[in-house]
Amino acid sequence: MITSWMFPSILATLIGTIVLAATYSFLYRSDRKTYLGIWSFGWCLYALRFALMLAYVALDTGAGRHLLLIATQLTSLGSGLLLLWGSYLFLEQRFPKAWISLGLGVGLYTVFTGLWSTSLMWLSLPTFFFLGWIYFWTGVVFLRNKSIQEGPVKTVGISFMLWGLHKADYPFLRPVTWFAPWGYLLGATLEIIIAISMLMVYFQRNQRLVQEGEERFRRTIQSAPIGVGIVDRQGVLTECNAALAKMIGYSRHELLGLNFAEFTHPEDLKREWGLIEELWSDRRLEYRMEKRYFHKDGSHIWVDVAASLFKDESGELAFGFAFVQDISAKKQFEEALRKSEEKYRHLAETTSDIIVVHDMNGRILFTNQAGRDFYGLPHSEMLNASVFDFIPREYHADLMSRKERRSHGDADMHLYEIEFINNAGRRFPIEVNSTPLIQEGHEQRILIVARDISKRKELEAQLQQAQKMEAIGNLAGGIAHDFNNILYPLMGFTEMLKEDVPADSPLHSHIDEILQASFRARDLVKQILAFSRQGSQELKPVKLQPIVSEALKLLRSSIPTTIDIRTDINPECGLVSADPTQIHQIIMNLATNAYHAMEETGGSLTVGLEQTGLEAAQAALLNLEPGDYACLRFADTGLGIDKEILDKIFDPYFTTKKTGKGTGLGLSVVHGIVARSHGGIQVHSEPGQGTEVQIFLPILEQAPHGSHLESNIPIPGGTERILLVDDEASVVKMEQQMLERLGYTVTVRNGSLDALEAFKADPQAFDLVVTDMTMPNMTGVQLAAEVKKIRPAVPVVLCTGFSYQINEEKSKALGIDGFVMKPVIMKEIAASIRKILDNRS
Repeated sequence: MITSWMFPSILATLIGTIVLAATYSFLYRSDRKTYLGIWSFGWCLYALRFALMLAYVALDTGAGRHLLLIATQLTSLGSGLLLLWGSYLFLEQRFPKAWISLGLGVGLYTVFTGLWSTSLMWLSLPTFFFLGWIYFWTGVVFLRNKSIQEGPVKTVGISFMLWGLHKADYPFLRPVTWFAPWGYLLGATLEIIIAISMLMVYFQRNQRLVQEGEERFRRTIQSAPIGVGIVDRQGVLTECNAALAKMIGYSRHELLGLNFAEFTHPEDLKREWGLIEELWSDRRLEYRMEKRYFHKDGSHIWVDVAASLFKDESGELAFGFAFVQDISAKKQFEEALRKSEEKYRHLAETTSDIIVVHDMNGRILFTNQAGRDFYGLPHSEMLNASVFDFIPREYHADLMSRKERRSHGDADMHLYEIEFINNAGRRFPIEVNSTPLIQEGHEQRILIVARDISKRKELEAQLQQAQKMEAIGNLAGGIAHDFNNILYPLMGFTEMLKEDVPADSPLHSHIDEILQASFRARDLVKQILAFSRQGSQELKPVKLQPIVSEALKLLRSSIPTTIDIRTDINPECGLVSADPTQIHQIIMNLATNAYHAMEETGGSLTVGLEQTGLEAAQAALLNLEPGDYACLRFADTGLGIDKEILDKIFDPYFTTKKTGKGTGLGLSVVHGIVARSHGGIQVHSEPGQGTEVQIFLPILEQAPHGSHLESNIPIPGGTERILLVDDEASVVKMEQQMLERLGYTVTVRNGSLDALEAFKADPQAFDLVVTDMTMPNMTGVQLAAEVKKIRPAVPVVLCTGFSYQINEEKSKALGIDGFVMKPVIMKEIAASIRKILDNRS
């Protein structure tokens, strides 16, 4: 039945929702954030829902009215899913696909029941229940998020939860005539509050990001090694860094407020105003000039200034920005050249930088000792040669362009990076300063001061590698934590299952296989952590055969089929003392090198493993002791290695590969691993005949015995009372059953706050606390600190799958009695608990 208040209420809400949809659409067009687009589409759907409701209200009867009712349900359902999806993206979380599946199910139910003319209650009940749960969960997602600190986040979360509860009660309260207008008003109010609060969160986060960007920009300026200055429209310094102030002899506070003209030499100021005028008239984008600044002590210094002007939206000058570099030494050097040829030669010959003077055609007129050493040619062969003979062809066009600009009066110094080729054909990255030499009575000449920046490039590569390893480490830590929480109950329940199965049951062998697979998975996680430097690396007895097989399976999927991988692995080869992850690194590095050597031509890679004895003479060549060794062999049919560089292949950063094919670290890493494993490396190679690398690792005289499943030592138990805390339901269920089997009385809490309340209620009711590390609201370390404030003598065991914040050493320093890395088997955690309790008693 249509009441008098419904039509205007729906119309008003429709108008408000259209305004919200338009606002979010405008923001999306301005910012192009995906979540803004999804939100705007969601609000558009929600506006469409009210438009359909208006049509539904306007139609008294007819089949079309029933279809409109179905459409309102579906648009409402779609808008709710879009708002939830956009919220997940906004909060930088992964959107669970289960919501889509559930939404499709509810949508299909709505269509089918609507076509069958089911009552409004049964038609709308699943939709509104599902929408209520969506909105409620959206609120939970906002409240649980810790990465966004804006105040309206809580308002959004609470409003969404209230909106969700209101949605769920709608089918029941809708027939209540007196409540219907107020319920409708409540829903509209919550909708507006949510939309406005979401906008506030968005704008506040953007404001915070802008402020953080400004702060980073300010810190960057202050830490810059060269001078940086910002001037207003009148040329007054409004910002500068310490480098600029030190350059001119002032403190930073003294320099701020000065006009740059006050410390600029008058002869240079007129020329600079001309360049500024060109900037203002858009004839230049920036200018660069050499000029003189007056030092505070009255002297002057030469500086190189690169400046730009920035205009506001109205086209008015906003501010000027300049980079300033002290080039007094360069100017002094030029003056020394002009005044005295002898002094010029002395300075040039003693500097470590490469200095070359050439004419406008590129003919070399002079090079210093550093240049002659770099090129590997005597002075007589360098003179009259072309500078282009030592520069790769791909740079020639750019250099000719620079020459053309100089011929048109562009006399500023030029700083750029290119590559030089020495007499041996090797290319080096070079940083070049080139500037014209003014010589009376002679044609113009160009002075090149070049510096080999190979070391700097190597440091950049090291930094990139370090960043990559840090990213891998972060990923590995997250994988370890989640995967260990999965493995832990798997191992624990399997152990208990083994106890429950009769000893003569054929299921024992299957259970043992499950346990062995779990242990291998646990060891694999340890390998991942060790590889990313998150875990400790230790030498232990290992069989090389499974490691080689596992690595080659991984390689086969990444190496093209043009390269045939063959294996010759002796299953009888004995154990060696090594780190399994590092052995895996050796295999991957050497196999990848072989692949690159055969990438263009194809070929075969043979990987072999055998046990061999080294006699005294052969062992001495490898700096090893005579005895039995495992020989890991990699033989390829690739390009081979020249004898001249064979002794350099293990040097860090030495590589003959093209850019992007390697950093030169692979073989040096292999060499370091083998050395730490007390082994040796032998390389045989001929150009065009392929390469064979042999790794020798000493065989252990006595193989270790025992395994995860072979210990018959009784598992210690007890009757003490244990408070068990973990937010993973499967983990806490398994731990509870495990400890109760050992005789302990176990009290379980799924959250740290609940556990703390239980402990506060009766601190003497527990003999031991076993807690997980990573939990919402309060970590295990924080929980341990709180319970020890109440009862310092209570022992605490901390369990973690992996955490950046805690390890065994840190936990001991914090007064925690036991530290256990998940997953552990029953006897390990039982022994740890028993040891702590016995020590306390």
